[in-house]
Amino acid sequence: MTASPDFWKKLYTAFDPFRPLPANDPAWVDCASVRGEEDILAGLGLEIARSEKVTCQLYAGHRGAGKSTELLRLQDHLQRQGFRVVYFAADDGDLEPENTQYSDILLACARQLISKLRSQPGQDDKFREWVNRLLRDLRDLGVTELSLDELSYETPETPLGKVSTTIKTNVSKQQVIRRQVEQQAESLIDILNDFIGSALGDRKPQDLVLIVDNLDRIIERSDGENQPSNYEQIFVNHSDQLRALNCHVIYTVPISLAYSVHLTAMEERYKPVEVLPMVMLKTPDGEISEIGMATLKELIRQRFRFAHMEGELEAAFESIEALNKLCEMSGGHVRNLMNLMKAALQNTRELPISTRSVQRAISELRDTYRKVIDGHEWEALVRVSQDKLITENDDQFRSLLFRRCILEYRYIDGEGEVQVWHDVHPLVRGLDGFKRALDRYEGGASRSE
Repeated sequence: MTASPDFWKKLYTAFDPFRPLPANDPAWVDCASVRGEEDILAGLGLEIARSEKVTCQLYAGHRGAGKSTELLRLQDHLQRQGFRVVYFAADDGDLEPENTQYSDILLACARQLISKLRSQPGQDDKFREWVNRLLRDLRDLGVTELSLDELSYETPETPLGKVSTTIKTNVSKQQVIRRQVEQQAESLIDILNDFIGSALGDRKPQDLVLIVDNLDRIIERSDGENQPSNYEQIFVNHSDQLRALNCHVIYTVPISLAYSVHLTAMEERYKPVEVLPMVMLKTPDGEISEIGMATLKELIRQRFRFAHMEGELEAAFESIEALNKLCEMSGGHVRNLMNLMKAALQNTRELPISTRSVQRAISELRDTYRKVIDGHEWEALVRVSQDKLITENDDQFRSLLFRRCILEYRYIDGEGEVQVWHDVHPLVRGLDGFKRALDRYEGGASRSE
């Protein structure tokens, strides 16, 4: 099949693995039936719509599972109900995932709220004064990179943006700036709450929703043994501040937090963490789920339709086996599915996509996983592949979850109960290290019989 350059451009765009779908995008597919009936509108959405007080909720899931797409759906849903929603991706200029602390998140929230809610001159005067005071204090502490001349900009969030940039780029001054922001955090929160009240006018704080996306990309770090990690510092030790904004707030969090020793403490401070699981492609017994496979194929089909390809999806592949293999190797992880499709397309000059191109895409993505697994972790991965569960509060399993070497699935059993289980990513199963560890495990099991 000879296709036009315009077709290929549209198809590449459709399979961009880092592009969340905007609300009401025709490429969106309802995956609730193969995600344990998880529905963000019924979960986070109803909690906001039915609460008489402002709420603070946490949303977790593997990176690339589709949380941003779901949050954009929620934003649209709430706006249609009359809520005012401020959504932003925290790593889009504000934060550095490899080095984030609570004060960075507070500054990011402040910048977004001020810039998106300001409606008339003078509304941000108190915030401008706070920024002025912060810059003066930092200058006195020797942070010469930040000048009071920044206040000549039209809006105060501009110099605050430079504060965030300096935190990200100037390692020697990071802690000085962060300590100063934390010392003034209480006054900043008070100013933001006053500003929210002014910006809403006659409306109540419950009418405003702040959604802070991509905090799940923060990499866990600790300053030393027996020292609290940045996860604990942000989401537990500073929970009072995170919950202090006078509006509904949703923070995305790393999925590994849902299996940490801090989970109980977090659920005492917030609502229970809502998790977006993988599309369940297989049952815990290892059998292919027809509904799961059909859902993944529909995700691909809708993106081909974006490129205006007519006909059956199967016609775009050399064989149905190649299409099934590509879906299976994604593990039900949406971004991995998009990555595999794009890699297969890069090795395709004309449709249909060959079996060879699909296998090459699988090999390339599998090699990525090879590079992120340490030798001592193979035994743990084999145990998960056999038991379909992880050891909670175990740093090794939590790290493997964060790296998506272990995936989480959910389904509703015959009693209406949510069943949670885990498995090794299918791409990991094809690695030599896993195969050797599995052989050792099976050899030991047979000798013990």
